[in-house]
Amino acid sequence: MKPGSLIIAGISGILLCLQVFTPLAQAAGQVPNDFTSRYSVARAGIKIAETSFKLTHQQDGSYLYESHGTPAGVLAWLPVARANERSHWLLKDGRIRSLSYDYILNGGGNRNDMSVKFDWPRQKVSIKRKGKLRELDLPEGTVDRFVVQLAVMMDLQQKRKLLEYKFVDRKRLHTYRFRIRGQEKVETVLGTFDTVKIESLPGRPHEPRRTIFWSAPELNYMPVKVQQSKRGGATYTMVLEDLQGMDSPTITRTRAAQARRDKEAIESPD
Repeated sequence: MKPGSLIIAGISGILLCLQVFTPLAQAAGQVPNDFTSRYSVARAGIKIAETSFKLTHQQDGSYLYESHGTPAGVLAWLPVARANERSHWLLKDGRIRSLSYDYILNGGGNRNDMSVKFDWPRQKVSIKRKGKLRELDLPEGTVDRFVVQLAVMMDLQQKRKLLEYKFVDRKRLHTYRFRIRGQEKVETVLGTFDTVKIESLPGRPHEPRRTIFWSAPELNYMPVKVQQSKRGGATYTMVLEDLQGMDSPTITRTRAAQARRDKEAIESPD
């Protein structure tokens, strides 16, 4: 499994990245401040990768959302492929409008690139993959698959119950659908968060893959945990390990407690 694909399938998918509203249009939620987050990725409880996400506002008013996946733990010293994604987008009438999306998987003898360009004046989207170019009609409200995570965060702020997004994938347009399954507490190294539990809905009959993610309201509904399982296969779990650029009472308390323990260890060495 590609290190960065777990969020994409679950939100984007982020998370997948969702709503009762005008069909397939994002809600006018609040865009998060610039942030950098880092997640650990485990298979069957064993850490195999780390994935970082970064959101930055650009000088022209647009936004850049990036991820970088690297092997870790038992795979850290192996020639495993590294995955990088980037989504360039802007906010139009309070809704996300994708401009471009790039995906690069490189290393371990593998190379897989995909580039997507959104031509809104022509209502066309072009997909370049493995040297082949494909052009599709571009319905209003369509986004790239990676930015869905942010759209989910924005829509959850609007208390949407049915979550749905149309997005561009390798060859065609698809739709992500999710439903809210309740609330749960999730423990991480940054503290224990109250979360909203969200589950992906099957995209086709007998869908073998199931994705669940837990989003924390105090983090603007950023996922603190994502889990993906495939019928008859392994389960992958991604958990938030670090977050910069976003204030949180839980993280503040956890870091303050750790600082006190570190100080006490220095002042009272065994």
